[in-house]
Amino acid sequence: MIRTTNSRSHPPAPSDEWAALKRWGHLKRHLLQRPSRRIVEALARVADEEAIVLLARTGRARRELTGIVIAALEEIESPRALDVADRAEEFSRQAG
Repeated sequence: MIRTTNSRSHPPAPSDEWAALKRWGHLKRHLLQRPSRRIVEALARVADEEAIVLLARTGRARRELTGIVIAALEEIESPRALDVADRAEEFSRQAG
């Protein structure tokens, strides 16, 4: 006897895209709620425009992470990220 499985009885396995979106959501939430070096570094690996903006905002709001944010932005090596890193350094110097 051949058994068939009902495809509706098991939820579909998440796709790579879904997993990436879910991880992105977690990273953003953690950056806003519990920012840390680990979260900043993980977000920098995303290296898109939204990640750059979020990192810049974190660097301004959380003085203890400014240096880490600047280093992460510099590692992205995009013109936008490098510009934001320069502005974050300037802000940090002015803020004292």
